Amino acid sequence: MGNFVDVNNDGLGTALDALRVINRLGSNSPTIAVTLLQDSLPRGSATTQPGLEFDLKTNHYALAIDVSIGELGDETVSLRIGDDSATTHDITDWIVDNHVTFTSDQIDEFYGEELPDGDHPIRIAISGPHSEPIEFTLTVDRRVPELLDVLPKRSVLVGDSTIAVQVTTPGEALFLDLESISLVDSSDASRVFRPSQIERSSVDQGFIVNFDQAIPAGNFELRVDESRIATPAGNAVGNEIRSIPLSFLTPTAIWTNTAGGDWGDAENWQSGEVPSEDDVVLIDVPDGVIVEGPIANLVTIEHLTLRGELRSNSNFQAKTISVDRGTLRISNGSAASDVLYTSRTGDGRIVVEDGLMRIDNGLVEVPIQVGNGGTLLVSGGVELNSTIEIAGESVQSPATVSFGESQQVTGRGIFELVGADSRSSRIISRGQGYVDIADTLTVRGSRGSVEAGVDNPINLRARLVDDGREADESGERSIEISGLGSETGLVDLRIDTPIGLVQLDSHANTTLVNRGSAPIEFRDRALLTNVSIQSRVLVTDTLRLHENATLNSVLTIEGTDESLARISLEGSVNLDGDGEIVFAGSTTDPLQQRIDMVVGSQNLPQEVAIGSGITVRGNVGTFLGSLGADLDFSGTVVGDADTSIVLRHIATREGFRVNSIDGAVTIDDPLDNLKVSGIGNSVISVLDDQRWNAAELMLDIHVEAGAILELSGSATAGSTTISGDITLLGDDTDRAQVLLTGTEPVVGDGAIIFAGDTTKPFGNLFKADLKGGTLDPRITISGRNGLFGGEATYAGSITVTDDGTIAIGKLSGDGDSITIDSRDGTVLAGELESITVNGIENSDIVIHPYADLGFPGDGFDLDTLGFDRLTDVTLNLPVRMLGGVLLVAERMELNSTFTMIGDEDTEVRGDLQPANSRIQFQNMGDDDKVVELTGNGAILFGPSINRSDLVDSVHIITGANTSSISAGPDITLGGQSGTIGQIVHAGPLASEAGAIIHLRHYVTSPGRIDLTPQAGRLYLHSVDSDLDSVVIDGTEGSVLYTNGLGLNNPTINIPLFVQNLPSESFRVGLVVDGDLQLNSTLTLVDQSTFLALTDDDRPSDEKLSHLLGTGTVVLAQFDPNPNDDIAVSGHSISSANSLTIEAGVTIRAGKGSISSGDVLRIRGIIIDLHGQLNVGDVVDE
Repeated sequence: MGNFVDVNNDGLGTALDALRVINRLGSNSPTIAVTLLQDSLPRGSATTQPGLEFDLKTNHYALAIDVSIGELGDETVSLRIGDDSATTHDITDWIVDNHVTFTSDQIDEFYGEELPDGDHPIRIAISGPHSEPIEFTLTVDRRVPELLDVLPKRSVLVGDSTIAVQVTTPGEALFLDLESISLVDSSDASRVFRPSQIERSSVDQGFIVNFDQAIPAGNFELRVDESRIATPAGNAVGNEIRSIPLSFLTPTAIWTNTAGGDWGDAENWQSGEVPSEDDVVLIDVPDGVIVEGPIANLVTIEHLTLRGELRSNSNFQAKTISVDRGTLRISNGSAASDVLYTSRTGDGRIVVEDGLMRIDNGLVEVPIQVGNGGTLLVSGGVELNSTIEIAGESVQSPATVSFGESQQVTGRGIFELVGADSRSSRIISRGQGYVDIADTLTVRGSRGSVEAGVDNPINLRARLVDDGREADESGERSIEISGLGSETGLVDLRIDTPIGLVQLDSHANTTLVNRGSAPIEFRDRALLTNVSIQSRVLVTDTLRLHENATLNSVLTIEGTDESLARISLEGSVNLDGDGEIVFAGSTTDPLQQRIDMVVGSQNLPQEVAIGSGITVRGNVGTFLGSLGADLDFSGTVVGDADTSIVLRHIATREGFRVNSIDGAVTIDDPLDNLKVSGIGNSVISVLDDQRWNAAELMLDIHVEAGAILELSGSATAGSTTISGDITLLGDDTDRAQVLLTGTEPVVGDGAIIFAGDTTKPFGNLFKADLKGGTLDPRITISGRNGLFGGEATYAGSITVTDDGTIAIGKLSGDGDSITIDSRDGTVLAGELESITVNGIENSDIVIHPYADLGFPGDGFDLDTLGFDRLTDVTLNLPVRMLGGVLLVAERMELNSTFTMIGDEDTEVRGDLQPANSRIQFQNMGDDDKVVELTGNGAILFGPSINRSDLVDSVHIITGANTSSISAGPDITLGGQSGTIGQIVHAGPLASEAGAIIHLRHYVTSPGRIDLTPQAGRLYLHSVDSDLDSVVIDGTEGSVLYTNGLGLNNPTINIPLFVQNLPSESFRVGLVVDGDLQLNSTLTLVDQSTFLALTDDDRPSDEKLSHLLGTGTVVLAQFDPNPNDDIAVSGHSISSANSLTIEAGVTIRAGKGSISSGDVLRIRGIIIDLHGQLNVGDVVDE
């Protein structure tokens, strides 16, 4: 643009532009300058502007951006490629040293894809008020055009001096000069004709070249220099010179009868002779005039130019037949070979109607119309560069283009299927071999068919397009295609029609590819046998697959609530590949879109295998296996929030995958050995009752409220594997249940999680009913509210969350341990056996037989949790018991604190009432066997419910019979008030202040009771009746109470108080059979309390009891005012037999009596404190 750069984009490079640049140099604000590193100009421009030519067919372009003045500072630089709606990119960080260059790849990345050919607005701007953006247009021209054709071909009449050059790029975007086209005389190469004028073609992509010179008759070469036909970027169509033979002919047989007439009448010809094989025939008659053609099967001539209408029962054998105007009608004749059918003006046509036209190895460049009842029979191949309209009106008289034998159909033409229905306009093949219809051709229409013979498949590579016609009264718009195939087995389609228009029939032993925009569709119940599908497929009814099938594309199934769409796998099928099956219809019923199996007529077993590369996804659908066939599914199922995909009656050997985080995929009644894994955080849902046998689950599963998932193992099928999370989502109305059944171990490293809206454990049930089989300890149990039990061996972990409650029972550890984490809730323990229970810090377990677990009635889940019983257990965490009865059998090792609590506010189920706690040590079936209580823990009585109507008015630790508990030396018993009985307790007692602990049949070792000082009171009520010479001893400060006690020949070395309990009013005392060795104080505290000695083991005449030792018997009661009316009952020391109070014994008496039924001897000291002691007859000695 002159010597100046155009700065203001007005299309002119002037001094004003230079002045603008100079003025800008004085600014302190940053300024942008942009250049195109590689530019290109039209071919030849380098002559006037050397160095500026660049050929962009190398496909490279780049932008250089310079911030040429000033520093950016805090300003930013942005780049936009496209109009105002395009994305603006911040490129500030790309700029280094005030410069950045973007390559073509980077520009493509900014644009979002490869920048297509054409004009693209570019805007580059600096932020701030002083910078104007730079806006310009980047023109990309990378596509290399293709030279499609050069017309005319073969022969024309003298005087026809127009050449047409057709290319793929529109003519206005091309450059060519007069040197690019020439006509060279074949007999004299120095004789060259060049065009005088080049025009853009108005009808196609190309140019019209006109010669002003008169071209004489003769043979020439039409030469086209491909290198001189180029785009503005210099992309030429080629580098060769194309040479086309072309003859200019002078007519030798000219029709002269302007009123028409008969071809065979010599008078109608200027020469007076009917044309022969060397004649160049010219028929030129007015419109509406008909020339009747020859009647021979085949008429041979050199050339025919027709301007008018010729109606012939014969075919013409010629080099060229040019229908420049009017119509050539052919209804019969033999095949014409190697004929060029053309129209130099484009105003002519050939019509085949109610008859037959034969073409053998022809070249067709004139429109052909095949009408009702007409057949165009092609053999030997044909090049079609025009339109063949196939326009039948009825099935009885269809219009047909028929290809016989193996051949190639090439060109750039169009087959128009414009029949009344799909069966009245046909393209067919009949014969042997393959018919190949090239991909440069087009089949256009809306009603018609392509039908190949069994032995003559059609390889339909032509582009299929819609002609846009409206449906007829029947509503039909359909192109049906059947019998496709090729020598390689590849069916290479190009379907660019609306959905539902083109439908393929059954195929076998082929590979289906569609390079068009539309999916492949099939007729209802089309059968694909040994077919490979490489392109999109749409199924709206039934598509059947048999034997081997490969899917490497997307197969979409679209059903409605009224119309079933499905893929039917018939008989034994192997479906492989890396494709997708997508459910995408409008139905809400999963069974209306499905993949199913049909057991065929072949012998069983039938096997269906679906490979690992196949993906099933979509909205709503079902994968439906068959119980009568073996299904092996190894693919992937994908679901999302809007998905409901059901897998029913499926199985797998290698396993399949699920990719669905929304639980939108469900498995229904699978076959044995289900194996499924998940991608990412995938989940499948269980919505109803399911039984999965020998399943291997390697993903998360949601068991919804009301659903039951039974996982069963067997010796024949194998075991169950849980390697994902199984989440139970029950509520207070509908339970979620997971049942483990069978006798095989359940393995894996997954988890059982109790969740959902249930407020009670009953809402979620995990029952491991394995008949003693093992549940892998790596499988964890956790969640909010749920029940876990059954009949299984488990040594894993149990974690409760969110203030929930997990009830466990009927579990065995087989000597191993479980770990409890109840820091955020409650774990209720039922029946546990051969197990060690550990706890995370600050965790405990609760035993509460009457707890409200949400049961709708009594007796629920006893087979899951069992009765509250601990058999051969070790407890290494705190235990709280909240009422009821706990049975302990065989052994219990306690290394923690076991607290027994009674609370009026404790929540219980049904009509039950809160109760105090009872631990009963008892070996079921063998009450005489001692239960061992070992460890270093403590069983402590907590608060109790003080109500007389309770079965147990206090907490109780007891055995089934006398001394049936053996408690170790490190076991502490005590706490608040309660009863301890039937025990040999070698460990300490620890009572709280104010507590009353009742001891029944209690010893600390055989024959001994050794006590320590207590904050509360210990009441001894009984010892084993068979125990003789029991010793009651203790450390200093130890004290013992009783309200009634019988002992045999005891030794008492600590203070013993005989005292009524507040809740009891009957007369109490100490009864001794035999002798009493008293080495401490025996205090009769309350009125009427007594000491009675008997000697039941001796004969009546020898019965004698001794009170001996160094102790003191205190009769605490006395009457402070004997004269009042208030009576005070005293105490008594008595014996029904002889009694001797030995020396060393002191009697400190208030009110009371000492008596004997026989001989009374007193050798000790009697201190009568108040003169209220009555002593019976005493023997002097």
